[in-house]
Amino acid sequence: MRVRGRLAFGSFQGALGWSERLAARGLATAPRDEESVARLVRATERAAVVVPGTLCLAQALVARVLLARRGVAAELRLGVARDEVRGFIAHAWLEWDGVRIELGSDTGRYTTLS
Repeated sequence: MRVRGRLAFGSFQGALGWSERLAARGLATAPRDEESVARLVRATERAAVVVPGTLCLAQALVARVLLARRGVAAELRLGVARDEVRGFIAHAWLEWDGVRIELGSDTGRYTTLS
């Protein structure tokens, strides 16, 4: 909920800085295997279902914090694409060890900006 609030009433830079400060409070003893990463991503997706209006950027920021606190250095990625119905669209996801971590049901049709 805080991430959505920071994105809605603040700036992207503010939300990103806040997430980086939280992520710095790491838990070094947590496992860093693919199954642990997948569990955290699924938990983030399930939580987003009960918070109306949660989009991919908020999900990616939350998942990034949860992963970083467990010693997993996932990178936030932003991308854009053209859509026949909506025009210009954007998407956020994570990458870890070169593997794309999707949040939600979107696919890899985006040109990466970051």
